[in-house]
Amino acid sequence: MVIEAGDKTDEPIRTRGWTHWHHLFHPRQLLFLSLVNKYSLAEGKFNFLQCMNHLSKLTRWRPQAGGGGGSAATFDNQALNTLYNYPVRATGSIENILAAQHNHCGISENVSFVVNSHPAPELDVENDIYITDPPYGDAVKYEEITEFFIAWLRKNPPKEFAHWTWDSRRSLAVKGEDEGFRTGMVAAYRKMAQKMPDNGLQVLMFTHQSGAIWADMANIIWASGLQVTAAWYVVTETDSALRGGSNVKGTIILILRKRHQALETFRDDLGWEIEEAVKEQVESLIGLDKKVRSQGAEGLYTDADLQMAGYAAALKVLTAYSRIDGKDMVTEAEAPRQKGKKNFC
Repeated sequence: MVIEAGDKTDEPIRTRGWTHWHHLFHPRQLLFLSLVNKYSLAEGKFNFLQCMNHLSKLTRWRPQAGGGGGSAATFDNQALNTLYNYPVRATGSIENILAAQHNHCGISENVSFVVNSHPAPELDVENDIYITDPPYGDAVKYEEITEFFIAWLRKNPPKEFAHWTWDSRRSLAVKGEDEGFRTGMVAAYRKMAQKMPDNGLQVLMFTHQSGAIWADMANIIWASGLQVTAAWYVVTETDSALRGGSNVKGTIILILRKRHQALETFRDDLGWEIEEAVKEQVESLIGLDKKVRSQGAEGLYTDADLQMAGYAAALKVLTAYSRIDGKDMVTEAEAPRQKGKKNFC
């Protein structure tokens, strides 16, 4: 399968001249993975893909791992990193991945479910709850890097997956940080808001350190007719390397509900309200962090985490109002950005 040009997929083409996905694997890796793919059943394909993640020319050395060194997975940072020196695992060190058992929960016979794959604006069924993990200004190019796996399964998928569309559907991805990104996000969240009852809710997972992206999210929530009613900071990174320095350690969980009340405020009053909300949120996290450290454990939060938590607190205050300084915030949020001209956020 040819590597299609893109922001992330250009890297192996430009730096190594690798034009097809099989170029990203050592000959021994190709032979081993081909045999595993050929003889594995449908339920074993997840482990096969995990093997791929650990067996490619894009894995890097981890000298400090396991006493004698080890290797990191291909996508330990969600990118296609071309390396001059890379490890090739022996069969013995990959057996545990092939034989891995995964936690799962059975679905009761009384529960009916339907799995669909389509753009969010095409929703035609009402749901009480939506759980989303949206793109964050191209932070991770999932629509490109998933082709690393698709290339192996698309030709001869198991019969259970034969009806799947084996394509990353790049054209459907909400991408960028421009007007198209905001328009696509608004269309998705507005449709979900329309297709949920008045007491329904949306769970939105969000992680970004850019104030501009958080401003975009405020506009998206306003324009969709929603408001943030609760926000929690959940620590998700357990790897010490990822938790070091200025890296964020967790994800903000935002709870969105329909904005039923047409509340109005003024910028001066809003400033004080935001300041109090941010102060309360940050002090709460700092107190929790100190409590954990006093017990001899590793700290929970970095400055970047506190910054994100502050943004979330501000978002909760902002999106509660429909009018600020006499301006309709839905109209303001939907207005196209003009270069050199500031909008409310």
